[in-house]
Amino acid sequence: MKHVMKPLLYVAAVLLMSVSCEKKQLTLLEPPYEGFCKDGSCCMPPTITLKFSKKIENARADFDKIGTNYGFVIENIGSVPTCDSCAKKVKDLEPTYFGDGRISHAYRVWGLVFICTSCTSIGPYPPQLFYVEKVEKIK
Repeated sequence: MKHVMKPLLYVAAVLLMSVSCEKKQLTLLEPPYEGFCKDGSCCMPPTITLKFSKKIENARADFDKIGTNYGFVIENIGSVPTCDSCAKKVKDLEPTYFGDGRISHAYRVWGLVFICTSCTSIGPYPPQLFYVEKVEKIK
């Protein structure tokens, strides 16, 4: 009886561990609010094809400004240029990213990330664009 129970207990323990340690796959849902810009028309002109990627809420970021081009280095996402339509929202922000490895995360950002499916890519991934809904300076 002892030889039969030991394998059964082992199987039961493995099953219980596999159930309790199961990782749930996170799914990105489209924002449910009215006026949501699913096709990217809030970001760029309709001649550029954009696909919704994810919604960013309260993420730490640094701001980068090169000439008239703006972008954020968002924690866990990387460097993402802002949409042309967001220039007025970010033009007066103080740059906090200098490309030398210093990370200050001086801002909190909210917005939408789009993938540009009609843009030419230099690397293996298609370019992303960030539609800024809100920016807060961290004190």
